[in-house]
Amino acid sequence: MACPSCGTHLLHKRAGELHCCGCGQPRQDLAASLKLRNLLRHTPILLSVLLVLPLALSVASLERMRSNTELKTREADLPQRE
Repeated sequence: MACPSCGTHLLHKRAGELHCCGCGQPRQDLAASLKLRNLLRHTPILLSVLLVLPLALSVASLERMRSNTELKTREADLPQRE
């Protein structure tokens, strides 16, 4: 894709933006598509964090509840000392 100002096809990244190598003007038309591509590239990671993290926390809380219940039943089964 050529620069609308000078027609150069070369781009470089400066200060987080794409700039034309010929005239140095920022290419605002390409910046939005790059952000979308970066978001789509990281979508599997984001989905795994959003889906797996609540699952892991719920399993941990269920395990804690189960261990507390087992502890209480063991204490109830032991003969009490006087």
